[in-house]
Amino acid sequence: MNAWRLRIILEKIIMRGFETNFTSVISGSFNALGVPALLLFSAMTGFGSLAQEQGLTLWMSVLSTVLIWGL
Repeated sequence: MNAWRLRIILEKIIMRGFETNFTSVISGSFNALGVPALLLFSAMTGFGSLAQEQGLTLWMSVLSTVLIWGL
């Protein structure tokens, strides 16, 4: 079986529940706003309280987060 045929078959299986690309994007957006967003929010809240307790300013905390994620 060629690779492109396998890809087409897999896309049909994966996209079976979605009629259009728009519905798949909306479904993925709602899934991303669930548990992953809650975990990220709670982790960043904990990091913010830890940074404030150590005396870091808001800008230092934001910069450290951006630079660490940039790695």
